[in-house]
Amino acid sequence: MKILTLILGIIINTLVLGIQGASICNDHNTLACQRLAAIKPDLCQDNCTARLCPSTCDQCPLTCYSCDSVDHPANCTHTVKCSNLSMMCIATQTVTPLYEKVYQLGCVDKEICSSLFGLISDHPSMPNVRRTVDLLGGCCSSDLCNKYKEPDNVSMPTVQTVQPTSKDKGVSQGCHEIDTEACRFLSQNKGCDKQCVSSLCPQTCGQCSFTCYDCSLVNQPHNCSSKVQCNKHTEVCVAAETHVSGFQSGYKLGCIEKQTCSNLLSRDIDGTCCNTSFCNAFYLPKQTITQVKNLGLPSDCQPNILKAGDCPIGFAKSADTCYFVGRWKKTRTAAKHECESMCSRLAILSSEKENHDVSSFLANVQHTFGYKEEPFYWIDAYRFRRRFNKPWRWNSTGLIINSHAYTHWNPNSHPNIASDGEHCANIGQRNVYGHLHGNGNYYWDHRSCAEHYPALCEYPLGSQP
Repeated sequence: MKILTLILGIIINTLVLGIQGASICNDHNTLACQRLAAIKPDLCQDNCTARLCPSTCDQCPLTCYSCDSVDHPANCTHTVKCSNLSMMCIATQTVTPLYEKVYQLGCVDKEICSSLFGLISDHPSMPNVRRTVDLLGGCCSSDLCNKYKEPDNVSMPTVQTVQPTSKDKGVSQGCHEIDTEACRFLSQNKGCDKQCVSSLCPQTCGQCSFTCYDCSLVNQPHNCSSKVQCNKHTEVCVAAETHVSGFQSGYKLGCIEKQTCSNLLSRDIDGTCCNTSFCNAFYLPKQTITQVKNLGLPSDCQPNILKAGDCPIGFAKSADTCYFVGRWKKTRTAAKHECESMCSRLAILSSEKENHDVSSFLANVQHTFGYKEEPFYWIDAYRFRRRFNKPWRWNSTGLIINSHAYTHWNPNSHPNIASDGEHCANIGQRNVYGHLHGNGNYYWDHRSCAEHYPALCEYPLGSQP
């Protein structure tokens, strides 16, 4: 028997292996997987959770204590990653060339474990079937399980019983949280980007709620800044006209049951019900839409404004209005569309002061926008094509530019010689001969609508166009 023990010790000495540079295979979050293992019996049969917890589900090569020769397994501190899933952790007695009994720890193939210690069971309740070989030790199938106090007692891992916690009271079935604590751990390290995690933890991952603006009374929806979380399955955001004591009117914003919101607006109350985050602050009240039309702005467009009184992003403020200067030259129609895409319109100049402000603004285009000033820019003035004697008007508002309205036409403008009658207008610092006007005040000039100039877009901040 001693000879057999020595031979087996030599065999173990050559076959207890580890791997250098094994691929990393970790649970998404160890604490989360421990909780899930305690409350979800099919953890490793469910493809979703098995992928999240490969180590817990024994789908990763084990990490074992690894030492060639120690007096006792408890004295081993070095660890190694096994090379494949067929390997187990082992701690076994062996014999040195001087016939000293020592212990060897590391990774070993399951078949070798079976030959040394009998049939190896993966179930904690089933002990190994031992053969009549006088070797102390054993094999086990969890990380770092092969370091123990009693030489012939390799313990199997145990799972702590965990009571599931779920804050799903009042939440629809589609928002059931598998376990609040587990979800807190799973959501770390961008866990909610994984579809599996978001399906297990819809509340934690924001699948059950969205954000609405919430104010009891503001004069305009966009002036509300407080926010509240609403139930995505049962509620919508609302912005609705309301009245308080003293007959003060305004708008109330917040969350509301879907059906309640529909019933509310069916009573001809001005407002909106919407189901995306922050949508209720972008509602344009009916009187505002009328005002927008009077300003010549697109009525179905929400400008990108951070707070009330600000210019849309990309625009620069000048006096009580906002301007944007197009970088590229284009036809008048294309310039008009460029402005409308930003919820604005081509510039309207209603006074000498406004014309002077625009002239100063254009003279600093390079400083404001970072690209060079062009000689001419499209403005909103337009006349219908059929006759030369049709009046000019501001195209976006329809206001006629008559003898009582402010104008600043170039006194040296050439006659109407273009084939299309020159029904469009621009503003520029130079006359038709390319010379500077000299007084710093830019002039208007009629041009063919097919010519190419940058757009001068305007977004008024006040009530006047």
